[in-house]
Amino acid sequence: MWYVPVQDTNFVNWEGGIIGSAAVNDQYIDKDDQHLSAVVALDGYLYVFNHEFTSGDSVTGPGQQKNYPTPELVYKHYVGPSISTPVFTDNTLLVASYNGLFLFSYDDKCLFTLKDKFNGTFESTPVVLNQKAYIASRNGYLYCFGNKNMLEKR
Repeated sequence: MWYVPVQDTNFVNWEGGIIGSAAVNDQYIDKDDQHLSAVVALDGYLYVFNHEFTSGDSVTGPGQQKNYPTPELVYKHYVGPSISTPVFTDNTLLVASYNGLFLFSYDDKCLFTLKDKFNGTFESTPVVLNQKAYIASRNGYLYCFGNKNMLEKR
């Protein structure tokens, strides 16, 4: 067991740290690859960590009752506040936030690169099917992105 500490933040009507679920890349990797998990918090940061290893640090968990080890953080990037769940597919990570939709690629050394960004306000979790990403926006539209560059508007 481990615990990921993030900054508690009040944003719009939301209170807390992480509202969405954690994403994992286990479905897309070989057993010897990095087992990654990603969350986006109301503090505006994307946190990517190896969910099989802990860092050696420990933090007080919920309710201040117990200390937990923290997973090994491999990447952190500001994307803006989010209540969405990131999505792993192949060696990419798609992240929706109130500041836009972000597409990251990463390699086997967990070096992440921001490949593209689409401005907009997103609360929902994207869905990826047949190399296309679908996501609803606060503006009332459903977007489909695809082709070579996933955030290329279709």
